[in-house]
Amino acid sequence: MDSETKRRRSECQCARIGYADFVAKYPWAMLLIVFGSTVLFGVLDYAIVPLPSFDDPSKGFETRGTDIKKKILTLDNIQNSTEATEVDTLFNKVDVSCFSDSEPSCVITDPPSVITPSVVTSPTFIPTPITTTSSGSRVDAVLQLCTATDFLVSPRIVFKADFTLEKIQATCSFSHDVLRSRSGFDSICLRDNALNCCPDISLGNVISAWRNVSSCAALRQSDVDAVKERLSECAPWYGDDLLTITCTEAKCLDAVPPSCRLDAVYVYIILHYLVDVDFVDALVDKSQSTFPSLTYAMVLYQTLDSSAQNEDEDERRFAQDWYIDLYEDVLSARDYAYDGVAVAGYSFGISFRIFSRRIVAEGVYPALSLVVIFVIIWIYTQSFFITSMGCLAIVFAVVNAYFLYHVVFRVPFFSFLNVLSLVIAIGIGADDIFVYLDVWRHTTSTNPNASLTSRVRTTLKHAALAMFVTSFTTASAFYANVVSSITAIRIFGVFAGTTIVVNYVMMITWLPAVVVIHEKYFDGCCRRRRCVRGDSSSPGRLRRFFRRVKTVLNGVYGTAIPCLVTSSIRYVFLFVFAALAIAASVAVFYEPRLRLPSDGDVQFFVASEPLATYDLELSDKFRFEISSDPSANADSRLPLTFVWGVAPEDNGNHLDPDDFPNDLTFESQWNSGFVFTRERQEYFLDFCQKVAAEPFHLFTRTCFASEMSAWLRTLRDSSDACVAHESLARRHGWVQSEPYDLCCNVSLPTDNPTTFDTCLKRWANEAAAYPTDSDYFGVKFDGRGNVKAATTEIVMKNSFSFQFDSMDEVHQNVTQFMRKWSGERQPDGLRDGWASTFLRFYDLQKNIFDGTLTAMGVSLCLAFIVLFVMTFNVVVSFYAIVSIGFVLVTTVGTIVLLGWELNVLESVTVSIAVGLAVDFTVHFGVAYRLCPKPSRRDRTLYATRQMGPAITMAALTTFAAGVMMIPASILTFFQAGVFLMLIMSFSWLYANFFFLPLCAMIGPQGRFGQVPIPHYLDCYGASQDSDDVLHEERRQRSTSHFAVAEPAVKLISYKVITDGKKVEIKHFLEVIAPPTYCPG
Repeated sequence: MDSETKRRRSECQCARIGYADFVAKYPWAMLLIVFGSTVLFGVLDYAIVPLPSFDDPSKGFETRGTDIKKKILTLDNIQNSTEATEVDTLFNKVDVSCFSDSEPSCVITDPPSVITPSVVTSPTFIPTPITTTSSGSRVDAVLQLCTATDFLVSPRIVFKADFTLEKIQATCSFSHDVLRSRSGFDSICLRDNALNCCPDISLGNVISAWRNVSSCAALRQSDVDAVKERLSECAPWYGDDLLTITCTEAKCLDAVPPSCRLDAVYVYIILHYLVDVDFVDALVDKSQSTFPSLTYAMVLYQTLDSSAQNEDEDERRFAQDWYIDLYEDVLSARDYAYDGVAVAGYSFGISFRIFSRRIVAEGVYPALSLVVIFVIIWIYTQSFFITSMGCLAIVFAVVNAYFLYHVVFRVPFFSFLNVLSLVIAIGIGADDIFVYLDVWRHTTSTNPNASLTSRVRTTLKHAALAMFVTSFTTASAFYANVVSSITAIRIFGVFAGTTIVVNYVMMITWLPAVVVIHEKYFDGCCRRRRCVRGDSSSPGRLRRFFRRVKTVLNGVYGTAIPCLVTSSIRYVFLFVFAALAIAASVAVFYEPRLRLPSDGDVQFFVASEPLATYDLELSDKFRFEISSDPSANADSRLPLTFVWGVAPEDNGNHLDPDDFPNDLTFESQWNSGFVFTRERQEYFLDFCQKVAAEPFHLFTRTCFASEMSAWLRTLRDSSDACVAHESLARRHGWVQSEPYDLCCNVSLPTDNPTTFDTCLKRWANEAAAYPTDSDYFGVKFDGRGNVKAATTEIVMKNSFSFQFDSMDEVHQNVTQFMRKWSGERQPDGLRDGWASTFLRFYDLQKNIFDGTLTAMGVSLCLAFIVLFVMTFNVVVSFYAIVSIGFVLVTTVGTIVLLGWELNVLESVTVSIAVGLAVDFTVHFGVAYRLCPKPSRRDRTLYATRQMGPAITMAALTTFAAGVMMIPASILTFFQAGVFLMLIMSFSWLYANFFFLPLCAMIGPQGRFGQVPIPHYLDCYGASQDSDDVLHEERRQRSTSHFAVAEPAVKLISYKVITDGKKVEIKHFLEVIAPPTYCPG
């Protein structure tokens, strides 16, 4: 060994001795340092960082920084920064459309609305009381809505009710007795002109108005029968989309019979709003001879809008408070029924408010997980002191991670998904406690006369390495989520990874000090009193139970599992688990396949929660809800906007869902005003023609070049048009030095950019005087009349859809088209044009899928690197990654069979899988490599006996944490619980019955697959010389080593090199159970 190697070894040893000596001699000082820093960070957290708010759990469930999102945000900013101006302002000062943040001289009016897909919404009115209209339809005063209420946001309850008099009146009784009689209803109800609360829109009230009956309670069976007869008669016309609510359209007047036209408003309200679609479809079916059965009946309440669409926050929260009280006092019970009528579901716009309360209340489930894990650790450690202090270390890790997350990393937003980190930290922390105590006990048993400092040093040397491997791979798996473009997933990765790193720091600082204190003040006392190992205060019966559990566990891993993984039955295990992984791969990638979300609404509660029932099961049971869904409406055509002059950017904080940029970055050629040369004019004219010829083009909403060209043609061809233009120009003062008839003799393209600029402004001002249905004009000016940007908008043949494949086709078509109209071949200043349409949800879907796969790939690569660095054996590292990959695909395949879709919540849980699947296999892999015997059989047995019990207890604790989450009503908690149970089960099974049998069958022997360890990494390892000495000793083993039972404690000796000297070390190696012969 050269002098440089000796020097490095000496420095490493001094560092280990120095830290171990400090922990062994001053454990209370170490506890005080950790405790003090944690309290300090906690106080700073409370003082500097506001407590997290979960009022809107959907925050962060969107992409940031993607190409699509940049274009969407920039287009929104263009529209929001563009203000319409007065037409009669001075022509050369302020123009028809200007950027309000460019010049203060813009005369601001209401900004145009953001372009969204055309959506067919429900009528926003019921006609005022009249007797008979010109079309023959009549409406009674009972149905007057008092205000223009949008039924899409009206609070509603759905009942399971038949179309019978008894059930109809029961729903009326519920509304009167439970809602209207409730305190505070008078404060939230909408009122008519006489200041009376408006009636509910229900079957009972509509039939009462239809039959001219005073109230729902006064209805008779004959009234219900008459309504049934008329509905059967008129329903087919409604089904053919001919009967409308007022029946004033030509299609209704020409086709619908007079009797149905007369009662159109009642028929339409009942069929469109109040009864389920199956009932409507059966009525529409002319082949049906009997009146169909009704399953669901809707009641709409005319109260203050409690939905998120109400921009009046005070009014919204006031109404929500009333409905929250109603929910908590009455409707929160599942299967609630009143007077024989069951409540099937409801929508009051209070889900987010209930969620923010529920997530605090259901914090009891992670707490229960901690309690169960506490008991398991106590059983394993037999020490209440170590268990309680170890669990406290996990809590400290979360507190410190929260400080680093907000104060150091400066992440301003805390998503409710981050709460899952607590559950994960509990499982990882328990695993580290088991590993550290196993090494400590083994060190103490093999060298009982060693000093406390020596034992701490030896334990840290091995345990810190093992904990580092699992902690680093798990933290890396979480940090890999930073590559995601979805804010909630990215910040979850930051917080979860930081929690795991801080937890590791706690386990090499706090936990060693705790164990030393336990050794000095508890175990030492026990030895002097000759009591059972553990706390002397533990009851004798409990201690005996602890010993029985440990005996059973040691027996399993001392005899049973070693025999299974090294005997001929290992081939069966390998075949079964490989076949299981292949079958899971088929489920994930082929059928039924891992599917992307098919609905834009994010589910926050489990399906059995009454708050979630309406959105999950009932919203698509009524025609008005179906017609409001853009993905189900053929008329919801996609707008496509092309933009030149503004660079698409998202320069806000991508970790803050509230930080969106509102400024615009102009291209260099447009920044000081764009000049329309002849070449540029030809480009826009050609673009308008070519985009109209594309297969996806339906019609052009605005293309300024072609519209201006047509306008100029009209002026040239019609003297009357030219005179009218001159008159308008004079009246509004658009002309100062140019001739009034300048534009009457111009055709495009023109060689004079100044003339084009003048006529462009005149055309824009004249277009403003006669507005069209365009949302905004195609050319954007600043306050000085300079052109800053240009836009063109078309409507596509494609309709909006939540299906990924449909929207991916739209995106690909637009991308291919823009490739032809951008790049070096285009005129200067027009090479960076871009297009945007309604692709927010598609962008989310795409990045969920791509981000999840990327995070999994990065995590597996990092796990392979870490395992290789720790073992420097390619074969062991490869086998471990194969096993981990099988765990992942089997777990994901199981959730696919459970019907899960890959939404944001599921993506987070999948990322948890990568972090947790590596631990057990990595432990076995490192132990296999460190075995002092060369054969694969001996190494497999060594890894099984050394790490098996700790791994089993770690799996049990995390599995128990998952079980505790199952009762949660918050979907994320429930899914996390299911996922923890699955990942722990498959990780344990594959580590024990796939990885170990694989190593026993074709694992590396001797130095096969071993890469020489670089000297600069060999701080803890043996030199090449010592490795040769040990290798020679290992070859001289007895062939009957496992053929007969041996003592529980065996004395072994081997030579190692310490500071350049060969020293013979004698170790008492505790064999977990007497080994027995295993054939094969």
